[in-house]
Amino acid sequence: MTATQEVALQKASATEDRLQAFSDLKDFDWKHLPPTVMARVLMKKPYRGKSGEPDYYLSPEQALVFAMRSFELGLSPLSSKVWFDRDRWTTNVTLEGKLRLARERGNVGPPQFEDLEREWRKGVSPIGGFSKEPGIKCTVNVNGEPCSYRCWISEWFVPTSPVWKTKPLHMLAIRAYDKALAFASGAGISDMPNEREIQAEEVPALVERPTISVQRQDFTDMEPVLKESIKLVDDKKKEQERPLHK
Repeated sequence: MTATQEVALQKASATEDRLQAFSDLKDFDWKHLPPTVMARVLMKKPYRGKSGEPDYYLSPEQALVFAMRSFELGLSPLSSKVWFDRDRWTTNVTLEGKLRLARERGNVGPPQFEDLEREWRKGVSPIGGFSKEPGIKCTVNVNGEPCSYRCWISEWFVPTSPVWKTKPLHMLAIRAYDKALAFASGAGISDMPNEREIQAEEVPALVERPTISVQRQDFTDMEPVLKESIKLVDDKKKEQERPLHK
């Protein structure tokens, strides 16, 4: 056997060992994957970084958090229905996921859009060359009950997003539809903005807590007091443990 053949054999053996980890799977239902297996799969998947940042991979802990929350929502972490915010360790539901959840909760009709317009508010700089501020109201019917959400461009415009710059009204409609579905389904109402919003609004990542290094000499003056307090506690404890004489 040549060296090339031996290397090929080793690779094939290693691949077989990796596939062996999935030998106990009964079907392709992602909910039947053992937590550790799902975590390993999610760790291998590259996720798109923010503008100017490279793709990244989840840590084992992040992968487990992502998998557990996705299981609670009933949405596959391998799909485009959810995504994981690595800065805040939260699982966020996309528009596609919210539509899926809303349909599971009842009969959801097609979205109805209404163009709105108002004067620019005081202190707000005009956006996109519009003489008046544009807005869009989206209404969806769930089980015959209407649910509406109104979006104004000054509240949702993403200055760092090329899509928002070239298609602001389209993105405004998408945002109104997304929020209307969130209220209709109850999914994502209290969530943080999704990554597209975070990137555009330049919301900073959570700041690391400062590490405070305390030196022993900082407590030098307190040592006599602490020793005296400890002695008093020990004496009181001995007094309580002392047997009573009749």
